[in-house]
Amino acid sequence: MIGRTYAVHPDPADFSVHVVTRRDSGKVILRHRAAKGYETAFAGVHGDILVLADGNAFSSDPRPQHISFFDLRSGKKIRDIKDILGKDYEPGATALQDSVATTGHYYLTVAPVKDRRFGCVGRVNLATWSFETISDCDRMTDTIHYGSPGDAGHTWLTMRSEKPSDDADRVCQMGEAFYRNKRIRIGGKDNCRVWYTGLVADPAGGEPWQVWTERDPEVGPEGPVFASNGAELIRLGESNGLILYSCGGYVYWSQQLDGSSLVTADEVEFGYLRWRPGGPIELVWVVPKEGWPVTLNSCNEGILTVVTMDFESKQSRVRYLESEK
Repeated sequence: MIGRTYAVHPDPADFSVHVVTRRDSGKVILRHRAAKGYETAFAGVHGDILVLADGNAFSSDPRPQHISFFDLRSGKKIRDIKDILGKDYEPGATALQDSVATTGHYYLTVAPVKDRRFGCVGRVNLATWSFETISDCDRMTDTIHYGSPGDAGHTWLTMRSEKPSDDADRVCQMGEAFYRNKRIRIGGKDNCRVWYTGLVADPAGGEPWQVWTERDPEVGPEGPVFASNGAELIRLGESNGLILYSCGGYVYWSQQLDGSSLVTADEVEFGYLRWRPGGPIELVWVVPKEGWPVTLNSCNEGILTVVTMDFESKQSRVRYLESEK
């Protein structure tokens, strides 16, 4: 993960340790080692405040995340999530839903201590250290997935069923967002086919553009990418079901490129495209055929960090996609 001033990356000699450095000088600010049985799965920066979340990004381990806050001017830990959430809530089990917005809020999934079967979205104000929930925390029929930063807000997918035992084809896939202190529905109030979500500010100052992919549960995660500001609906392309992320005024998604007009190389399998309101669709990264994106993405200060894995060598690669400053 990188921001405008700081970078957070694993120590090549010990992947259980993450190193925070200044981008201009390379100076090491701090070294963070995840607790035994955990790994650092999320890093987010706002100004000089760093959020580090340790969990297990790839398993259904139900243990809560370990989340810490650091002041990068001193390199010292200043808060622990337990002190902020108090007695009523604890963090969710995965950091894949987390984001730090440009408003200075850290968004995460939480669960009521009295019944961890329930889950909802909460946010921490990184200036006042206050906490609030922004989605329903008392519905056992809701599960939260695919949290993503939106311009000045946060988006997520709510899987809502009539009862916990409902089959997958009876579940409503609802896109939701929190923007300018209100909760909104992405993709239309009756749309139950939403999968990935994003939110992009309108450069002209109008209503934000909601961006989402739709999927048929019986077919798979692939589906069309749409954008709408409430008055206009645009079909942007076809997602291959791997990623959609909003960052720095753009929405990014991955799309199969074989046979498309964007590239002609036969060895290309898919690439990352981006769009912002009023602009063209751009191809910003062609992913090598042996590479595959891992859903460890983060947006910090307009820079999208994407991790890919080479299945043959088992080595991960990091790519930074930057919007204009």
